[in-house]
Amino acid sequence: FAGVKMQATVLDSETAECRTPELSSLSSDSNSGITVGISFDGNTVISTDVLFYYVDPPILVSISPISGPATLKTTVTLTGSGFSLLGDNQCVFGSGVSNATYIDSTTITCRSPAHDVGTVDFYVTMNGVRAVDSNGADAVLSYTYSGAPSVLSLSPSTGSMDGGVEVVVTGESFAESAASAVCMFGDKSSEATIMDSNTLVCIAPTSSVEGLVAFSVVINGEEASSESTYFRYMNTVHVLSMSPRHGSISGGEEIVLIGLSFAGTDDVQCAFGGVKSSARVLNSTMMTCETPVASIAETVALSLWFDNAEISTSW
Repeated sequence: FAGVKMQATVLDSETAECRTPELSSLSSDSNSGITVGISFDGNTVISTDVLFYYVDPPILVSISPISGPATLKTTVTLTGSGFSLLGDNQCVFGSGVSNATYIDSTTITCRSPAHDVGTVDFYVTMNGVRAVDSNGADAVLSYTYSGAPSVLSLSPSTGSMDGGVEVVVTGESFAESAASAVCMFGDKSSEATIMDSNTLVCIAPTSSVEGLVAFSVVINGEEASSESTYFRYMNTVHVLSMSPRHGSISGGEEIVLIGLSFAGTDDVQCAFGGVKSSARVLNSTMMTCETPVASIAETVALSLWFDNAEISTSW
């Protein structure tokens, strides 16, 4: 290396390896490249076409997200400076290693390998050299492996075809530091906000068709597990008649509604002036409600709720 000899090991007839000397021991200008030669029994061969360059180690500043499922590969973004397209960039997650993808001199990405649940040391290497922090010391960050995310329930599970309903999703191991979280309503997506490790919310998009669609959550590009979760889109419910249209303030009377687009679900309620009462769907054109107790005699508005969501109703 520019005249400085280092011990070499012959691997085969075409390959040998050796360690580089410290830059301070070289007299040549490292910016223009160091000539490399090899010596066998005192006979030295130097090629001016083979140059070795000393470079400063990259600086690692941050990792995002800082956690992800233990069983799924999460794409993480590393920011810093000095990353090289020509360098062999790698990410080290505890005992696991993955190749990094060069974006630009300040950004690389990599995918977390599978690992046991827990927090591990994280660092980056370029050509085997550890990235450093702003002080020049080896940069060590933390990455946390969590249990695999899962969806347990959503509320409400029914909404208008016009969309706009806020859906609260309950589950497990939602990564609060996730770079992205999306709810999928069939083939339509809606950005989700993770509230905590067990809750996220999203807004149901519009739908051109009525009925059930598959529902899922995708966190950092990976789908959370669930057991056949669905969201029901309902068209505007049309009520053609209601009988009787008046009753006792003592409540307990059955009201029969005739109309269109009544959904076949067990979770259905009628609300008399905002006071909910039990209801039952007999078929798509007939349902019954039980009147609640009222404090005074008055005319009240009647609304319909399916799967804990108020549905647009025309009378």
